[in-house]
Amino acid sequence: MTEIQKLKQKLGFFIKKIIEEKSLTLNQTEIAKIINVTQPKVSHLLKMQLQDFGVERLFNIINLFGYDIEIKIEPSKQEEGVIQCFMGMG
Repeated sequence: MTEIQKLKQKLGFFIKKIIEEKSLTLNQTEIAKIINVTQPKVSHLLKMQLQDFGVERLFNIINLFGYDIEIKIEPSKQEEGVIQCFMGMG
């Protein structure tokens, strides 16, 4: 699995958690309106079917839910760099 695929998986997991929280008060159609996707796309996010979602789109969805994203680039301690993603649900 590539570093980008791993990042998409982590972002998808974070979005799934947000949707599950919001599902307590909103249905999938209402959530779809908030993040500018169709209801079937919300279902895909919940099932972690991320092939139709790029990293930029996942970032945008996270922003639309009211979360900030901070990107930090620094020299790697390894020969090849890695992508890490830390999420606060705070």
